[in-house]
Amino acid sequence: MSTDPNPPPQSRGSRYGYSAKVRLWVEIGGQRLSLGQVGPDRLYFDEPKSLLAQRATLVIEVDGEADRYEIKILGETAAASSTDVRYEKSAS
Repeated sequence: MSTDPNPPPQSRGSRYGYSAKVRLWVEIGGQRLSLGQVGPDRLYFDEPKSLLAQRATLVIEVDGEADRYEIKILGETAAASSTDVRYEKSAS
C-alpha cells in the first residue's frame, strides 16, 4: 500500500498544520501602537498606555490582508500602568 507523500492541504490535518500570521495595531494621531489582543470593547496593548478619548483606526492584518475599523477610544480609560483600553466602533 503506497501513501501519497504530498496529500492535498485539506487532508493534511494537524501534522501539516497551518497558522495564520496575525498582526494587530491602532493608529492614533499619526502613531502606530502595537496590540497584543482585541476584544469586543477593549484593546489590549503590549505595553501600558494612557490615552484620552479620541478617534482611532484599529487595524487587523491576517496573512498580509488588512481590515481597518474606525473606533473611538473611550475617556481616559488607561492609567500609566494599564495595558487595556475601552473603545467602541464608530458609526458608519
